[in-house]
Formats: sequence, structure tokens, C-alpha cells
Amino acid sequence: MTTRRLLFNGFAQVVPSHLTHGLWRSPWGQSHSFNDLATWVDIAKTLEGAHFDGFFLADHLGIGGKYDGSYRIHTEQGICFPDNDAVVVASAVAAVTTDLGLSFTSSLIQNQPFEFARLASTLDHLSKGRVGWNVVTSALENSYRNVGFDSIPTHEERYARADEFLEVVYKLWEGSWEADAVRRDVEKAIYADATKIHTIDHRGPLYSVQGPHLSEPSPQRVPFIYTAGMSESAHRLAAQHAEGLLIGASGPEHAAKVIARLRGYLPEYGRRPNDLKVFQNLKFVVGSTEGEAQRKHAELQQWTHPAGVAAQASAVLGIDLGGKDPDEPLTIDEASGFFGVFGAAALDEGRGTASINQILEKSNAKPIVGTPEQIADAIETWAGAGLDGINLSDYLFHGSYHDFAEHVTPVLKDRGLMQREYGEGTFRERVFGDGPLVNERHPAAAYRGVFTADLV
Repeated sequence: MTTRRLLFNGFAQVVPSHLTHGLWRSPWGQSHSFNDLATWVDIAKTLEGAHFDGFFLADHLGIGGKYDGSYRIHTEQGICFPDNDAVVVASAVAAVTTDLGLSFTSSLIQNQPFEFARLASTLDHLSKGRVGWNVVTSALENSYRNVGFDSIPTHEERYARADEFLEVVYKLWEGSWEADAVRRDVEKAIYADATKIHTIDHRGPLYSVQGPHLSEPSPQRVPFIYTAGMSESAHRLAAQHAEGLLIGASGPEHAAKVIARLRGYLPEYGRRPNDLKVFQNLKFVVGSTEGEAQRKHAELQQWTHPAGVAAQASAVLGIDLGGKDPDEPLTIDEASGFFGVFGAAALDEGRGTASINQILEKSNAKPIVGTPEQIADAIETWAGAGLDGINLSDYLFHGSYHDFAEHVTPVLKDRGLMQREYGEGTFRERVFGDGPLVNERHPAAAYRGVFTADLV
């Protein structure tokens, strides 16, 4: 099998329990508080010391959906709740790292696009061009009720919002300041040339933004753009806008099908197959022997909350799965939330329905358990499916990163699957090997130099 270098992100959320629920109760989970900055500094330094490409922070804007008629399970079991802000943590660890990419999730309903553009530019400046943004439309009803909506918008309405929000921030990042607007001319006492700074005068169905952008151009201008999802809408959004897509395929064969479909979408938006890097979310339990790894996994399972997967699937789908017959068939029309979880269980098999058991089986991605060599073998198989990268979930908060960094990364580096050192430049330059800005095929590039209204 031909090996090729993959991209590796640490993947976490600033919560007591992210993807494997209940482990906060374990002795390991008890020893590291998600509220403690030292925890996140340790994670970031561990990842950077092992030459991970990036640190990817997930986030939500509301509590998960009801399970068995109540939010109680989320609060009692710490299922993505409480939830602290990913941007603040990314900003904090920027100060203690020099090379690690720092990507955060921020919902399109979390900020006005004008304020978000400034937030992202500020962090890109402070980190010297290491910032990525995971674009999410939000699908939790509580999220929308927290910011003034009476109910969750339709799938189509959410993606229409994404189109306009992205248009506004692209205009601000790429069109507001010309490349040579900042002069810093001490003798003439001119910091920036007003004739080269432009308003964008955007007026659309949802947003009205005059501009100009309050931040001068940051090293990347546009942060590295991530999206996530398994639905066709999510994949088309990625094909049009994303530079990195996080998927949750059920196995390498499934991933290969998803990647082939994505590669087919990209030319429809004037982009090339290599313009989008595809990341799979994976978890690992590492042991010096296979027996030790299995014993370690069995011990971890004792702390796992059995209803956690069902509760999180309820939130993601927008369907209360509590108290339902696990073999009851559900149709995609019943899901107000992310269709990808449903699609992995049904649509990729050509069916229009899926049972709760089938959905949970696809939702509960099992960790890869084994020795460093066995784990490297598994990663190599995933790479053979066409993946570009791995988002490494912290299965054991946060000892999984230490185990992987100490024992697995040397094997991956020896096989050429992981970088041995950091390259020069911004996060985008290190990922693609090109310049710091989005390439000319990205929709943001269309706004370079198009505005003429200046401040004079």
C-alpha cells in the first residue's frame, strides 16, 4: 500500500463529555477539569510537541435536544453541557503555541457577520495566520431559542443563511482593504491609505453591512474554512466553500464512497478535487500489547454511560428517541436536525427509513483498539480510502492525546504518514503548499478588488 502524509488534528470540545459520554466520572476524567486553562494548555502543547497539524475545537450554542421528554440526561451526565466558548480557548492557547493550527467552531447565528469577521481576523493576527473556522448552521432548537428565534428554521432556511453570512464575511475579509492599504509611513504620519479602504455596502435578505472591515488584512485574510456533515446539503456546502470537511463515515469503504461523491461535486463550483481536504473523526485506545489495549478499553467501558449515545443522537437528529421502540422505523422527514446521522444509517444504503438501533449503531463510532503498530495499520487503511486527514477524538479526557503522541506518532512518522516537523508559513500554506490566501477558485477570491467606494 502506498503511504502518503496525512493531516492530524486533535478534536475536542470545552465540555465535561464530548463524544464518549460518562468518562468524566473516571479517575482520569476527574483529574483534568475542562474549566481549567492548564488542561487546554497541556493538550495544545502535547499536540504541538508531537507535530499535529492542528487543534480543532467543536462547540454548540445550546443544550442538546430532549431525551424522553426532558433535558435532564444532558445535565446529569454532562453530555456536551456545560459548554464553554471555543473561541476563547483557541485564543488562550495561541499564546503558548507557535506552529499548531487553531480551529474553532462558531455558529452562523452566534454573531453578526461584521463582528465575527473582526473576531476571526484578530485571532489570525495574534496567531500569525494559524486560524481555522468550522462553519456550522446550528440544528439544535435550544440554540435558536437562545438567540431570538421562536422555532428552528427549516433545513433550506439554514443553508440560505449560510450563503449570505459567508458572502458578507468574504466581502469584508477580501474586498474591504486593498493589499497595499497599510503604509505605516512614519515620516508622512500615514498609517493606512484611505483611498484603498472600501465600504462593502451589503444589503441582503438577512444582513445589512456598510463596512469597512475594522481589522486590517490578517496573514490569511480568510481563516482556513472547515465544514462538517454527512448530508448532501452539507457536502455541497463543503464543495462550494470548505477547504477542510469533517466526516463521520462508518468505515474506509463508506469513506471512499463519500469522498468520490465529494470530488464529483467540486467541479460544479469551479473548484478542483484537491481544493478540499477530507478528515475522518476517529478514536483510539492504545496499549503496549493487544491484550493491554483490550483490557484498557474494557475498563473505560465501565465508565461509559449507556444512554449517552442515544441522547446525543436525539439532539443531532432533532427527534426524541427516548422511550421509543428501538426497532421502530423513522423517516428522514421526521428529522429537523442533521440529516447525516440518519443518512449514514439509511440513505447510503438506498433506503428512506432507518430504525433507532440502526441509527445508534452508525452514531456510536467504536474506537480502534490495539498496539501502536496495529493502530498505524488501521490509519493506513483509512488513508487508502482517499482520506486527507484524521480528527483525533479524545477518548480518555485527556490522556488519549498523551498515549497517541507518545506511542503512535513515532510509528506514523516512520511510515511517512505524519509530518516530522512543521513547515513555514500560515496554516493554509502548510496544508496546501501554496500561498497564505484562498486560491482563485474559492468563492471568497471573487471579492478581491471589486469595491470602489472609499472613505474619502
